[in-house]
Amino acid sequence: MIPLPACPSHAHLARSNQRNAYADGRHVSLTTGLLSRLGNDDELAFVIAHEMAHNTLRHATIMRGAM
Repeated sequence: MIPLPACPSHAHLARSNQRNAYADGRHVSLTTGLLSRLGNDDELAFVIAHEMAHNTLRHATIMRGAM
C-alpha cells in the first residue's frame, strides 16, 4: 500500500521579530519571534496544525477568489 499525503504542506521558519504564522496554500511559515514565545512542543504543534488546516481547507485560494 502506498501512503497518500493528507496535508501536503512544507514548513518554513522566517527570521523576524514579529510574532506571526501563516499559510499560503502550500506552505506553512512561522517567524522566529513567534517561536521564541512558545512555551513547549505542544504549543508549536498546535500552531503548525492550525496553519496546516488553513491549507487543507484551501482558505488562501478562497481568499484570492480563485474558487
